[in-house]
Amino acid sequence: MMVKFAVACVFLFIIAIIDCKKFIIPDFILIVFFLTMLAFDLNKGEVSILSRITGAGVMFLIFLLVYYFSGGLGFGDVKLIGCITYTFGLNYSIYACMVASIMGLIFFGLNRVIGFGKIEKIPFAPFLTVGCIVILVLRGFFK
Repeated sequence: MMVKFAVACVFLFIIAIIDCKKFIIPDFILIVFFLTMLAFDLNKGEVSILSRITGAGVMFLIFLLVYYFSGGLGFGDVKLIGCITYTFGLNYSIYACMVASIMGLIFFGLNRVIGFGKIEKIPFAPFLTVGCIVILVLRGFFK
């Protein structure tokens, strides 16, 4: 399980760097990320694959609604949240999204107060990456 999460963190770091530089999350990386996590579960004989896919679908649909109605979230972020939910499970992905959102709001607020220039777009993948790592660390302490 530890190796799976370490590999997931590598994918998340790569995605975060690309999102910071290009404001896009390539579908190819998301597909490889998802298939790699699925392979880990199939190799281990996970019986919860269907429930993980269902949870990922639910989070995907929720964030798809946010994408369509708010316009503040990119479609790559929506797909990434689906991959994160499959990898870490529904409960932990909800916590990771909450941590990521709080950090994003703090970053946005500090940028407005300090005023290092107007930022028009903020990549969300780096916040999701840190949110996942925070939850993984806390999960390790509380389990």
